[in-house]
Amino acid sequence: MTSQRTNQNDHDTTAAHFAEGDDASLREGTKDEKARAVALVREFSIALLTTFDPGPNGWAPKPHSRPMTMLRIDDDGTLYFVTARETVATNRTKSRRRALVTLQSNARFAAMEGRIDVRDDNNLLREIWTKGCDVFFDGPEDPRAVALVFRPEKAEIWDTSNLKGLRFLFEAAKALITGDKGVEEHPDQHLVVNMAAK
Repeated sequence: MTSQRTNQNDHDTTAAHFAEGDDASLREGTKDEKARAVALVREFSIALLTTFDPGPNGWAPKPHSRPMTMLRIDDDGTLYFVTARETVATNRTKSRRRALVTLQSNARFAAMEGRIDVRDDNNLLREIWTKGCDVFFDGPEDPRAVALVFRPEKAEIWDTSNLKGLRFLFEAAKALITGDKGVEEHPDQHLVVNMAAK
């Protein structure tokens, strides 16, 4: 059985990553790059939301993922979800504010790191509420319902849907057969954006 216990230096590094993030040196994304990232995210309706248990002293934080419907996506990439007040997602968010959001289709992929907060706000719930929420709650005034607000700090996207993307897949397959690792990646296919910078 493999132990998950880490040494203190590893634990400190892991804790710092989830507490503050590790991309302070990532350059600020341009307006067009941020808009491109948000546009790709808006193609999805379901996200995989990952939050983290703090873990006891000396142990690495434990991730927990669940699919969540994205109810609204702001122009800056802020995502809104609705969940039950006492769900696992809510309890983990209260204990540790770092979170990951991942999205995947046949040809497009996105991963975002950022912070998430629980919002007990009926006005916000009314703004983002959809008919789908009524399956689980008795309207936005239901005391069981709360909003989760995710604010991205870093976004990484892959788009292999166009001709350049098909060429990349062909070159990757060729490299797998020939052993040539020199697969050229085009900026249109892969983009990393600092979403937090103003």
